[in-house]
Amino acid sequence: MTKMTDWMRVATTKEQFELAKRAKTSRQYLYVLSNDRSPNTREAQPGLAARIEKGSEALRLKNPKLPVLLRTDLNQDCRNCEYAKACQGAKL
Repeated sequence: MTKMTDWMRVATTKEQFELAKRAKTSRQYLYVLSNDRSPNTREAQPGLAARIEKGSEALRLKNPKLPVLLRTDLNQDCRNCEYAKACQGAKL
């Protein structure tokens, strides 16, 4: 199960639409990113991963029960980025 899958399961429909709006994507595409059972599972592009991270961070201020979503959870290039790792070290 992916972090995005967890987030979509906990979030309300309203929160899902709000994240899509903040990330400049659609709720349907968030579901595509969260579909961990598909052989064609997609990763968010780095820019989208960053917008999802920022949007989910803002929504967590309103609902602390929402799981943390980091760009490194959503994109392989971000997982390998030394700067993202350094920033996450500061956050965690």
